[in-house]
Order: sequence, then structure tokens, then C-alpha cells
Amino acid sequence: MSNIEQIPLFPLGLVLLPFEELPLHIFEPRYKKMILNAINYNKPFGIVLNDSNSIYKIGCKAKVSKVLKTFPDGKSNIIVKGISRFEITKTFLEDQTIIGKVKMLIDEKINNDKLINEIHENYLKILLKIGNTNFMDQDLKKKISYEFIQNILLPVNIKKQLISKNDEKDRIKIINKLFIKILRVPFVTASGKLSTMLQS
Repeated sequence: MSNIEQIPLFPLGLVLLPFEELPLHIFEPRYKKMILNAINYNKPFGIVLNDSNSIYKIGCKAKVSKVLKTFPDGKSNIIVKGISRFEITKTFLEDQTIIGKVKMLIDEKINNDKLINEIHENYLKILLKIGNTNFMDQDLKKKISYEFIQNILLPVNIKKQLISKNDEKDRIKIINKLFIKILRVPFVTASGKLSTMLQS
């Protein structure tokens, strides 16, 4: 089975990671059409970083997970969820929308109990510190790097680094170092998400 797909791309000034949920306000005509297709026909699309007036080569396939509000003129407030990473091999324009020919990238779990146990320990320390133990059973089942940061607000440069790494072990190590830093500095919660001032 081929791992090459053709999907519309949504360049933004941010990085979406797998498992992450992101609220968006859709107002441009070309993106209103794209999101309408995503909602009505369950069509995926890609969110890519608009990096210095050019799109970054690694992005995240996304789907609309919730429609918050629709407006008579076609605008909408939605929540999208990251599915999996891809690498852009070619782009072209179609009705003012950037279409990407993309190679889907597979992220696999690692069999390193020591590394997984260490990141679990630091992750749970953070949850206990902020008093967020409502979903402890689910949190204990997390195994993939992106699952550990799906509710943590990180700077774009760190997220760009994470989405670019093909080695799951490297991502786990980066995130574990971030957790150690988070445990050492003050942080606040907003809407159930952790906000950090880390800049790598």
C-alpha cells in the first residue's frame, strides 16, 4: 500500500503535532471550502508551518474533530486534531488552494522501558503538581511521545524540532528534558492546558 497522498494544505504560523487539538477560526474563501469538504465528507487536510514566507516541508495531517459555530457567510469556528506527520514532495495550486503531494511518515512506539518509565514519572509529577489527576488511568497508558504533550502549550521552535524528528527515541528524550525544565520553573494553567515559557 502506497504511503503517498494528495491533500490540500493549510499554511499557518504554527506547528500542529499528532494527537494535538487546535481551535481555528476559518474566514478565507479558499479555506472555507476546504474545511466544508473536511466536515461534510470527512476529508483530511494538512497543516504546515508558514516559515519565513515559505511552507515547511514537514507537516501534520489533520481532521475536524468538532464544529463549534458556523456563520451564514461560511465562516466557522472549529477544533482540528492532528493525525500523523507527512513530508511534502511536491506542491501545486488548485483554485487558489495549495495542494501537496505528501509522503506519510510512520511514528512507531519504542521498546525502551527505562526511557518510557522515566518520561511517565516526570509527566505524572507535573500532573500532581498542578492537581490534574482526573484522567490518571488514561495518562498511565500513554506510550507515544506526542501523547505526552498534547495538552502542553509549547513554543513553535520546539514543536518544529519535534515534528522534524523521525526517531521516536529522540522525541522522547527531547520531551523528557522539557518536563525536567517544566518541573523547575513556575508555570500556570489556562483552560486545562499547561503554558510554559521554554524557548529550548
